[in-house]
Amino acid sequence: MESKKRHKVFQNNQDGFAKLVVWCNGHGANLTHLCLEATSWYGEDLATFMHDLGHNVSIVNPESFWQK
Repeated sequence: MESKKRHKVFQNNQDGFAKLVVWCNGHGANLTHLCLEATSWYGEDLATFMHDLGHNVSIVNPESFWQK
């Protein structure tokens, strides 16, 4: 994937997750490891969706992730 940053918003549902996969693939980002912040339950469905597609998924504590 190019070093340019990409930004897009997707719905937090099955349709949005599928669109995320298509969008990433369209930019050459074949996801193999997805890292999500542990912010309540918001990412659980996405984590399950991606895991079911065979991707590695990590849910991290945002405080420990951003510590210097």
